[in-house]
Amino acid sequence: MTEGRERLSRVDEVRQERRRRGDITGKALKLAIPADVEARLSAQGRTPRWINDVGSRVADLTVRDDWDVVEGVEPREVVIDRAKGETCKAILVSKPNAFIAEDAAKREVGRREKEAAMLKGQVPGNPDPVQAYVDPASRFERGNQIL
Repeated sequence: MTEGRERLSRVDEVRQERRRRGDITGKALKLAIPADVEARLSAQGRTPRWINDVGSRVADLTVRDDWDVVEGVEPREVVIDRAKGETCKAILVSKPNAFIAEDAAKREVGRREKEAAMLKGQVPGNPDPVQAYVDPASRFERGNQIL
């Protein structure tokens, strides 16, 4: 029996398959920054970033942190919850690259301290160096011993 529909050409099949792919990541999913603004900020040694104007987010980053609102770029309407249809404004801010590197170095120190404590078997942040990271009542305290 023949069906009432006709077969798509190979080009149309490939085109339809690629439209359905959901593995697009990275820059394709990010809100674009105008090229002239990005070049200007890069020349100034600053990193741009979009932030959502939700709650106190803008005040937290512009007053309590080193991010500055980029002048000349209008806020963009973005969807934050598709199911509820909620939207908000995204505001472009920038921060000096030196400050970003300094913040990253501080986070790295904390991470390394926690990692070193865990390797010694201590609970990170606990002043008692004798207390083991793993509860002594568990069977995991012996580690990978072959008996």
